[in-house]
Amino acid sequence: MLSKKLLILTSLVIGGVAFADERPNNHASLSSLTGERCNSPSSINVVVKNVAPDLKPISVWMCLEKSGGGWEDFYLTGIAYDDTNNGAFVCSGTGRYILKVCDGDGSPCSKPCP
Repeated sequence: MLSKKLLILTSLVIGGVAFADERPNNHASLSSLTGERCNSPSSINVVVKNVAPDLKPISVWMCLEKSGGGWEDFYLTGIAYDDTNNGAFVCSGTGRYILKVCDGDGSPCSKPCP
C-alpha cells in the first residue's frame, strides 16, 4: 500500500518541475519497505531499480520527508541497468518524496530537495 502512496504523491510534491539534466522518471522503478530500518515501525526504505529503456546507468536524487519535519536527501549514483539500490531511508517518514533521475555517466545532476 505504501508503494502506491509514494507513487501518487510524487506528482503532488514535484508537480511538473523539470530540470535540464533530468531523465524521464520512467527510467526508475520504486518500491518501499516499512519498519525495516532503525528498529522503527515508522521507518521507510525506498528501493530504486534502473529500468531505463536505453539500458544505460542512472543516478537518482531521492528526497524523503521526515515525520518530524524536514527532508533527508540521498544521491544514488551509477545504478546499472536492472540493478537496485536500497540506500534511501528515514527512521520515521511521512511517505512523501521527491525523485529526480539523471544520467549515470558522471554528468552533473542538480539537487531537487528542499
